[in-house]
Amino acid sequence: MNARRQTLTAAGALTLAIGLAGCSAQSMQYGQLAQASGTAASAAQSAAYTLTLHGLGDLTGPVTDTGLSDSMTNLQQAAASLTGMTLSGSPRKTRDDLLKHVRAAQDAVLRAQSTLQSHSDSPVSRARQTLEHAAEALSLSETDLKAKQ
Repeated sequence: MNARRQTLTAAGALTLAIGLAGCSAQSMQYGQLAQASGTAASAAQSAAYTLTLHGLGDLTGPVTDTGLSDSMTNLQQAAASLTGMTLSGSPRKTRDDLLKHVRAAQDAVLRAQSTLQSHSDSPVSRARQTLEHAAEALSLSETDLKAKQ
């Protein structure tokens, strides 16, 4: 009877350990997603702010270009981090949603850079609005993902 009890206790402990390991792995995945989302949100916000300051005449063209280039580098790093993750289930769907926002921000930065090089300001405000929207969505996602850790 004592051997049977020990076997059941060991089996229960093993089941609990496996279950906790699964939760821990998913929690870690959400943590990685939150970090990449936060990086992308900051980059999109930075690019939007750079465009705002440029529109107000507070930044010169070269400084604006540097700010947008730095933001693009950070967006590319966030995209690479997201695409490099091996995920399944809910974390994978979340990652795919995050990538849509990161790609929209990247496209907006490219449009803004192109527009500024042609010395036209009208599409810059659309790019800034796209960046602000992407930054907000990514920031909200980061908050949600941190809560899932």
